Amino acid sequence: CREAECIDDPNAPLIMCDGKCNRPFHPPCANLLALPPEDVPWLCGDCLQNRHQCAVCKEYGEDDIDVFCCDAKGCGLFYH
Repeated sequence: CREAECIDDPNAPLIMCDGKCNRPFHPPCANLLALPPEDVPWLCGDCLQNRHQCAVCKEYGEDDIDVFCCDAKGCGLFYH
């Protein structure tokens, strides 16, 4: 998770996005009150909207039109 306030608790639980980005999030950073059940796929807001931030320029774009997911398995970064 990239949120600065989460650095204070390195043992805080994380949830992995089951979408293209495969990013970890702390529940509060993902606007969740608790971890969802492990057997239920969870998608972050970016994956739900099919919009991601370019890892280079930090601008958001629409998936597969403006930004493209890295081909490396499990990478999850997006680029123009």
